[in-house]
Amino acid sequence: MAAPELTADLVGEFLLRLPPDEPASLVRASLVCKPWRRDLSDPTFPRRYRAFHRHPPLLGFFLNRFRSQPRFVPTTSPSPIPQPALDYGDCFALDCRHGRVLLTISGATQNLVVWDPITGDRQGLPEPPIPFDTYSTAAVLCAVRGCDHLDCHSGPFLVVAVIWDTTVMDLLAYVYSSEDGAWNASAHLGLAYSPTRAPSVLVRDDIYFTVIPYYRFLRYSLGGNSLSTIKPPIEHETEDVVLMPLENGSLGLAGVLRSKLFLWSRDVERWVQFRVIELEKLITIMPFDKAQVVGSAEGFGIIFVVTDSSIFTIELQSSRVKTVGKRGDYFATLPFMSFYTPRYLEECLCIYSHMKDIHDVGSKSYIKKLMKRFSIKCAPLRVRFAAPKPKFAGLMERWLNGMLLSFPKITRNTASVVCQIEPSIFHSCEKRLKDVQGRVDVLSVPEHAEGGSSVDQHGNAKESQTMPAKESGVNCCSNK
Repeated sequence: MAAPELTADLVGEFLLRLPPDEPASLVRASLVCKPWRRDLSDPTFPRRYRAFHRHPPLLGFFLNRFRSQPRFVPTTSPSPIPQPALDYGDCFALDCRHGRVLLTISGATQNLVVWDPITGDRQGLPEPPIPFDTYSTAAVLCAVRGCDHLDCHSGPFLVVAVIWDTTVMDLLAYVYSSEDGAWNASAHLGLAYSPTRAPSVLVRDDIYFTVIPYYRFLRYSLGGNSLSTIKPPIEHETEDVVLMPLENGSLGLAGVLRSKLFLWSRDVERWVQFRVIELEKLITIMPFDKAQVVGSAEGFGIIFVVTDSSIFTIELQSSRVKTVGKRGDYFATLPFMSFYTPRYLEECLCIYSHMKDIHDVGSKSYIKKLMKRFSIKCAPLRVRFAAPKPKFAGLMERWLNGMLLSFPKITRNTASVVCQIEPSIFHSCEKRLKDVQGRVDVLSVPEHAEGGSSVDQHGNAKESQTMPAKESGVNCCSNK
């Protein structure tokens, strides 16, 4: 007896609840059956999916390396962003926000490029009024007022560049608009500060950069087109710290002193310490080892801490710690947040939803492409083979050994055994058993597993519920 079918409404609610921080789950769901593929390829599904989850997930982070391309470290498995994803030589990731990465390419002059890792789009920017060199930094952000930043990939953007002009010994700011295609608004500070390549942070309409000497913070007001500076807490004037937006919309700061993580908030014109975390209780810090804050994920309450051996993420609300990499020749960490709904996947799903048979040549090519990209493998299928006793011994000797999950069960006229096989050989096994008047009973439904691991979510079916091989299977939906 077949299992009851899931209604269309239940399937739709289930698909909406697939975790956005595991993009491969959408791919696995598309391989279940044709109706699921139709639902996922519906043009309205990406919008409803983003609206349901409300916040873009953290997919990973970029690490800048000396004399090399930035390295993307995924926090999901498998990574949706290919490696290597750039064909530039010596480049540096300056900023990462609203689904975009801002790169500077080294050469005779340094060129700025805005890159969307999800769509693959890249847009080179014209040279700012003052050449962008090693005494410069910049930030990228969505240009749409009131945007929820759930899907900014094709929208307009701004780039705010802060440049130290050595000819007049002044710090200048310029803003590039993708809608205008030019650098326009500008402001100057009138003080001798040089920007660093530390990550910037966006709080309301203000962008904050780190400048030296003496570790000051440079605030650029988008609305007022003005520059000003803020001093860090006196305890952190000579230490590396990271700025971050707090849940209440104010500016926050995180810094490490003597293996303790200090958290501060900006209250009008002063810093207020609101929490201290004992890092030695959360991570392993060896003698003479130094912990340092190197980045924060805007809107997530997550900070990145490095020691001499590892890179960690710490969720400030829960104090949950996760090791996300090993320490290397890195000097900046840029979290990447975005929904992963790539164009090629949506197009493939639309094409695949109109295929009549999963065994079509086009279908097989599509599945292979997705399985290679997302490292998806089919889990083994649990089946029971039954055959007349005179024929069973020959089958055991020729091809059943090595797949057995139980001892053979012998009755008066037949013998049976439970085996584990790859779904790809099911039809050949079925044909061979039919040739000897045998049959195949499917005891579990194949799942899709990541990284080559085989997972059986369903367990064994009841022994009494057997069926001819021709009708075997469990219906999760209708394929009409």
